Amino acid sequence: MKTLGTTALVLLLPLCLIAQIQYHDIHPDTLLTAQRGTIAEYDLDMDEDGTVDFYFKHFNLDVDWNHLEAYTNYGQPGEVRVLASRTPVPLQHMEEISSSGQWVCTASGSSSSALFMEARWCGAGDRYMGLRFRRNGDWHYGWIRINAAADTTGMVIKDFAWETQANSAILAGDGGTTDLEELHGPHTISMVQQGRYISIKAGDGGRLHTVVYDLLGVQRLERSGFERITMDLSALPHGIYILRMKTGAGVHVRRIVL
Repeated sequence: MKTLGTTALVLLLPLCLIAQIQYHDIHPDTLLTAQRGTIAEYDLDMDEDGTVDFYFKHFNLDVDWNHLEAYTNYGQPGEVRVLASRTPVPLQHMEEISSSGQWVCTASGSSSSALFMEARWCGAGDRYMGLRFRRNGDWHYGWIRINAAADTTGMVIKDFAWETQANSAILAGDGGTTDLEELHGPHTISMVQQGRYISIKAGDGGRLHTVVYDLLGVQRLERSGFERITMDLSALPHGIYILRMKTGAGVHVRRIVL
């Protein structure tokens, strides 16, 4: 299966990004694991303004103290989306992050304790932590993707993103490629979606080439034909996908939601 990384997708489609999301790929992925008797820490500056907003720690101080924890930075108006137990919510891909739910700041008042990332996080694979921080007095919502080891011996921090539009929700894992529009060329392509079926027609009657990418830039389906193509997407998991349609008159890009 062909792969087109998120960065490559942006380079290929430089004029079509209209999303307000700032995405940051942590490359290579950061493995946060402390040696016995030490603490490993990762500092997160969401908007890259030089001030740490959140930080994550792996404590490995002794046999009975081996924990994964999340914090908001002291003096910074940041909060973490949590469960009633004050455990960060382990969000799955495409879950909404907004003002709803319970949010806490670990660095103020009675909420000064750390947020422990065990049980629902460890061994669960990639999960997203909902974060929010203030800029110019308004909340901005974001996420960070973490894969925590089943035995609490560490975690891998992979990427993060935040919504630049104040007080607007973001989807966990949304890297800013979910609101793509026409790249160039006249409006010569029409598209109709009925459930998990897509019908695409080239207005000029010429050759039509269509590729479906997921949000990680992985090519999931590809079809070519003349004038009209029908695509069955029922085998794809639910989520948001990028549909790139090309004719002799131009290239068009649309997002689709399954």
